[in-house]
Amino acid sequence: MKLNIEPLVALCDKKVSIKIAELPAQGKVKVSASMSFPWADQVKYESSAVFTADTDGNLDLEKQKPDSGSYDYVDGMGLIVSLKRTHGEFKDIVPGMSVDKSMFIDITVECGQEKASARLERQFKSPEIKSMKIADEFVGELFYRENGDDQLIIFIGG
Repeated sequence: MKLNIEPLVALCDKKVSIKIAELPAQGKVKVSASMSFPWADQVKYESSAVFTADTDGNLDLEKQKPDSGSYDYVDGMGLIVSLKRTHGEFKDIVPGMSVDKSMFIDITVECGQEKASARLERQFKSPEIKSMKIADEFVGELFYRENGDDQLIIFIGG
């Protein structure tokens, strides 16, 4: 079994391509995802889906609908968007929230006795983006590039 996921490291809003090759023709394949936020590792999220490989022993999540699982439509991001909290409290996610820490999603593929896995790193901001806390007339955070003129502040209050 050959698991190919692109990209392994990217911003969290980038599409993920998950393809599996060298499977038995028409073989049943279970693909699972699990994650937690780096600042709330006690809160776990999971999803999974069962697929049937094509006659050439390939599976492309962007082109094939799962037979069963946590979603039931053709979507390369289906495992990610269908992640559901399996334990831990939602209220535990907010304290310590930070865009500076990456989120990791573990993908596991099982077909018969074979198993393959990969870890996706999803960043909330690109490495060249700097941030500065603001607390003068209002409280906020400025995100900017060191040598860029494209600075923007968005202020949302409530």
